[in-house]
Amino acid sequence: MALYTQKAILRTFQQMLEEMPFDKITVSALVRRCEISSNTFYYHYQDIYALLEVWLKERLAPYSQYDDWKEAIKAFLKDCRENRALIYHLYDCLSRDVLVHSVFTMNDDAITRKIREYSAGDRVSEETIWELTFMCRYVVLGFFTQFLWNRMEGDVDRLVDRIAGHLEDLVRLTLQKEGALRG
Repeated sequence: MALYTQKAILRTFQQMLEEMPFDKITVSALVRRCEISSNTFYYHYQDIYALLEVWLKERLAPYSQYDDWKEAIKAFLKDCRENRALIYHLYDCLSRDVLVHSVFTMNDDAITRKIREYSAGDRVSEETIWELTFMCRYVVLGFFTQFLWNRMEGDVDRLVDRIAGHLEDLVRLTLQKEGALRG
């Protein structure tokens, strides 16, 4: 029963996000629409932000299953386009910290895996891998922010392929430099 209730709350929350900005959604409106008591809501979630965090994790989870991070980003951006109103209802209301944390969570593991793949067989320090992940995550965050500012216009496949090519060049050159310094 608890899982059913959680799914109902998440589903109702998403429906409300499609209709209105995040900052207009209240727990009282959500529980009324979901036909549950506020005690039931608070049994599952501390507040609306805790619900948002669970919802974001659930929505972003499928993208972590991709083997190719470029394909994950392409799928994510296309999903954003398909859910344009919902995305802008979140983006226009959320603090930058929430957005940044979500984007980092989504792509850090994939970026680090790709960097390790490029450096396979080389003796690259964990510090260098972390620094590259750090740089790449900010490029991806900036790219995503620009995508939103541009109202999600442009050919997603081409945009991602171009930015990915630049990131891959950056990673390869840094790893080559690191190898030269160690060699």
